[in-house]
Amino acid sequence: MDASELVEVAKSKGFRPYFDEATEEFAALSAKLGRCYRGTVASTPGNDLYAHAVEIDMRDCVVVIMLRFDLRIYALVAYRKIGRALSAVCVGEPLREKLRQALQILQVSGFQEITQKVGSVCLGREPLERGMMSNTVFAFFFEDG
Repeated sequence: MDASELVEVAKSKGFRPYFDEATEEFAALSAKLGRCYRGTVASTPGNDLYAHAVEIDMRDCVVVIMLRFDLRIYALVAYRKIGRALSAVCVGEPLREKLRQALQILQVSGFQEITQKVGSVCLGREPLERGMMSNTVFAFFFEDG
């Protein structure tokens, strides 16, 4: 799904908070990921999390896979651990290699990754006027926070 398609979906939803529907498929998918990676925590949409999320603790960093089952898209967010603090980092090739099994599971399950470039696309003023904290594709579809 490209940015223009996601902008059209946001327009069709009136730029209002848009939660992914609960799905039984999430339990099966998060269980598969949990078998591949220890320290996996799954979360369903709620509060400012509009998507399903699977957090994978990889010792030196934490990776959050945010999933929209309704659109079959996902985004990767990574944080480096510095003591007890977390600092956002880019998801580069070394980290992608560590996530190879997870990315294969998502691909086989029919999910397409939303790149940083697509996630950064601005949706205009409407989301802000509706009370959202950000007006990017990422914020609208995954987490407004």
